[in-house]
Amino acid sequence: MLELSDDRGVISVLTAIVGSVVLLASAAMAIDVATLYSERRQLQNGADAAAIAVAQSCARGLANAAAPCDIGPASALANGNALDHRSRVALICGTAPGLADCPAAGGSRASCPAPAAGSPPYVEVHVRTGTADGADVVSPVFVRVLPGFQDYPGTTVGACARAGYGAPATALSVLPITVSQCVVNQYRTEHGTFAPSTLADAAPSQLRHWETAIELHQDSGPCATSSSGLTAPGNFGYLETATCAVETTAGASVPGDTGSSNPKTLGCTDSYLSSRLGEVVYLPVFDTVTGSGDSTRYHLVGYAALIFTGWQLSGTSHVSIATGAAPCGPPVTCISGAFVYGLQPTPGPISSAPSYGATAVQLLG
Repeated sequence: MLELSDDRGVISVLTAIVGSVVLLASAAMAIDVATLYSERRQLQNGADAAAIAVAQSCARGLANAAAPCDIGPASALANGNALDHRSRVALICGTAPGLADCPAAGGSRASCPAPAAGSPPYVEVHVRTGTADGADVVSPVFVRVLPGFQDYPGTTVGACARAGYGAPATALSVLPITVSQCVVNQYRTEHGTFAPSTLADAAPSQLRHWETAIELHQDSGPCATSSSGLTAPGNFGYLETATCAVETTAGASVPGDTGSSNPKTLGCTDSYLSSRLGEVVYLPVFDTVTGSGDSTRYHLVGYAALIFTGWQLSGTSHVSIATGAAPCGPPVTCISGAFVYGLQPTPGPISSAPSYGATAVQLLG
C-alpha cells in the first residue's frame, strides 16, 4: 500500500506536467499571436505609405483631370515596410481618375471602413501577406507542436489604407503674405488654368508665359482697392506675424500689417527672399478684409501655390528670374510669380475649402 506521502508525490508530478503543458501552450499562442500583430503592423505601414504616394501622384495630375494616377510605387513601398521585404498589393482602387471603384467595405481589419459622405477624391491600397513560396500566409512558429494543431496552415493577414487629396486646411507660408481671392481667380480665368507644377524644376525662362505681377495696392481693374476697404484691397497684403514664416488655417481671420515695406524685422531680409526665388511657396488666400490700420484682419478662404520669381517693394527689389526685368516700376510695389498646381511636400489635413491650386494629401479613416 502506498503511503500518503507517495500519493502527494504523484500528484505533484502530474501537476508539474500539466502545468508545463499549459505554460507551453500559452507561450506558443502568445508568440504566434505577437507574430501576427507584427505582420499586420508592417502591412498597415506599407499600405499607408503606398496610399499616400499614389494619392500624391493623383494630386500632381490635377493640371490634367484625365491623367491617371501612378500606381507604380505602391509595391515597392509596401515591400519596403515589411521586415522580410515581402508583401502583396492585392488591390488599388478609389474615386481618383483612372482607378476602379472599390468593393463594398467589409467588417474585417483588412478592409477600409465605408467612406464618409462627401469624401474627397481618394485612393485605397489593399495589402496582403506575401511569402517566397506564394502561400501568402504567416506560418506559425510554435503552435504546430501542440496537440490538435499539427495541420494548422497559418493565417493570411491584410491591411487597407485610404488617402484623399484636396484643398489644405492649414499651410505654412515661408512669406508673410496673403493674396486676394480676386487676383487668383483672375489669373486662372486669363490663363485658363494654373501653371503645371513641373515648371518649378524647369529653366526660369519657361515661366515667362505664366508669370504675373501681383501689386500690393491696385487702383484700377477688377481687383482694385475698394473705397470702403472691406473687399479685396489690392492684390496682396502683409500678415502681422512674429517671424517671416507663418502657419495659418483656412476659415480664420488673421491680423494684417498695412505697411508697404519689406518686413525685414521679421527675418525677411533680401538674402532670405532671394533664397526663396524659384520655389513653390504656399500663400493664404483672403476674400474680405475688416477693420483698418492696426485692426486690419484678413478672412482666409484657402491656399494658392506660387512659384516666386521677384519683387519690387519699398526700399528693396529683385529682378524677375524669368524675364531679367523688374516685375513692376516704382512707386508701385509688387511681387511676381506664377500660380501653379502645387502639392504640399508632407501630408496634412484637407478641407472642403475652394481650390486655389494648392493641394494636400491626408490619410482618411
